[in-house]
Amino acid sequence: MSKPRALLSPSPPFPHPSFLAFPPSQHPIVAQLGGADPACLAAAAAIVARFGYDEVNLNCGCPSDRVAGAGCFGASLMREPARVAAATAAMRAASGLEVTVKCRLGVDGLDSYAALASFVRTVSEKGGVAHFIIHARTCLLAGLSPAQNRAVPPLRPGWVAALACDFPHLRFTLNGGLAGSHSVERALAGVPGGGDAGGTTAPSLAGGMVGRAAYHTPWHALTDADAGLYGAASNPTPSRRALLAAYAAYADGARADAAAACERAGAAAAADPAAPRPRQPPSVRTLVAPLLGLFHGAPRARTWRNAIDTALRGGPDSVAAVLEVRRREERERGRGRAPVSLSPPSIPPHSQHASLPLFFSVTT
Repeated sequence: MSKPRALLSPSPPFPHPSFLAFPPSQHPIVAQLGGADPACLAAAAAIVARFGYDEVNLNCGCPSDRVAGAGCFGASLMREPARVAAATAAMRAASGLEVTVKCRLGVDGLDSYAALASFVRTVSEKGGVAHFIIHARTCLLAGLSPAQNRAVPPLRPGWVAALACDFPHLRFTLNGGLAGSHSVERALAGVPGGGDAGGTTAPSLAGGMVGRAAYHTPWHALTDADAGLYGAASNPTPSRRALLAAYAAYADGARADAAAACERAGAAAAADPAAPRPRQPPSVRTLVAPLLGLFHGAPRARTWRNAIDTALRGGPDSVAAVLEVRRREERERGRGRAPVSLSPPSIPPHSQHASLPLFFSVTT
């Protein structure tokens, strides 16, 4: 999530191109903004559009009390649907992009299906929002930490299902409690309603958003997405070994591109003191971090993590170098021992949902 004032600040390094730049392979890509000032959000959305993003999202679900108290945005915005509508309308007009909203079921005492439906109605009719991504928990800013707000309030996916029934002209994506493509498939097959939502079912959800599971257990969460959800004949990555090779090439290529951009920006800053200062390319450690959970639940997964940590201490200059150190160490230390499994986990049969999206995001 980016704060609009960070993008609009006249002081370096914002809005340096590397702050919003992304490789073309990441299309379609969404930029999420967090703020409450419609004019500021509109100006930031215009900057996002210039960088080639496909969509911009307004965060109305962040459970941090610091965000809610300083600047009054995140989940606290659910108390002010008219302000949200004004912001999204301004963002659409300034950017020309589709504007979506990420929100909760409610916030603190504002926790009823009627209030949620009223929020959706106001923001869609007055703000032009046609797609809501909803974390199916309420947010308790008074008394719970952000981490607790991701686990303690009960999940009520039936409310999201009810919204899909009550607003059939809008799109709703379910977030919360989805551990990967398998659980997304179950959710898209029909979510039982409950509580004030009246026990309905809705197989017409637009998609599912997988949050932290996509980062902490990526192989189990995502390996079957193409075949299981999109109807592909097979999944593009048949094994962890193939995935590691592809990821190393991608990450090292992206780091090289970032380093070249940094060098160009440094030369520009030397010639023009008013030019933004260059942002350093991501470190090898940052790029390797998503791989730590790749063998979650596999035999000797801890050995994998320890080998990666050992390799990183040596100061490698690329992700490929980290993986080579890991392989060499495994050969030297693992003779006669069972290797870390590089094969796919067992995959249960699936029905096909070829046209339904699966979102991968680490968000709240």
